[in-house]
Amino acid sequence: MSLEHKIYLLTKIAAINFKKSRYFFEQGEVERCITDYLRSLPNAQPDQPTLQRDSKAVLKSIESQHGLLVERARKIYSFSHLTFQEYFTARAVINSFELETLKDSVSHITNKSWREIFLLAANMMPDADDLLLLMKERVDTIVASNEKLQQFLAWVSQKSLSVEVSYKLTAVRAFYLVLALAPNLGLGRNLDIALARDLDPDLDIALTDLLTLSRDVDRDLVLALALARTAVGACDLALDIALVCNLIPSCGQT
Repeated sequence: MSLEHKIYLLTKIAAINFKKSRYFFEQGEVERCITDYLRSLPNAQPDQPTLQRDSKAVLKSIESQHGLLVERARKIYSFSHLTFQEYFTARAVINSFELETLKDSVSHITNKSWREIFLLAANMMPDADDLLLLMKERVDTIVASNEKLQQFLAWVSQKSLSVEVSYKLTAVRAFYLVLALAPNLGLGRNLDIALARDLDPDLDIALTDLLTLSRDVDRDLVLALALARTAVGACDLALDIALVCNLIPSCGQT
């Protein structure tokens, strides 16, 4: 079997099982998938015993020659590393570029395990516009149907509109959104405010200065102080940052 055919098979095996959140699969399932594919090829052997024998040979060939599939236990297989299964699943997303099939893939957008799939697929596509637009539409639908999310986003919008600084409004919204979510999502020390910083270079400089000043202070505490300031209705983002900077020396002594 050519390398092209093997890649197609691995793509199919990876995607079928990943969609079912399965990382281990029985040998019989893999062989049935191979058999179905062999049957679809030109000049395929029509008799089932030959197809079954050939599917076993193909599986062993993939296992021994490439090491991408590994027998973890008796007749139980998996990809040798999760990254390979994610990569081939991303290929499946790209290969099935019909609109309805893409919508089916995008329906998994709230599943954390699919994060790498979407990142890989978007990077591998020469033009990922359709995929990204479908992802946005899906997210918009989810957000629009969730009352609590609507209330939270309304608060973020109101808070950002109350700010009287020169930073871009989108950057300020991103700053408050992530900052407000930090305690609930357990972001803490790994808090990622990259979006806010990317949206406005000036805000990036201000936040960089803040974190530089806080090098001797627990970052969780610094961000918690900033969040506490926003919670009491501060009217200026500059005041939020200034308050934290002013409190840092005393915090460093405690």
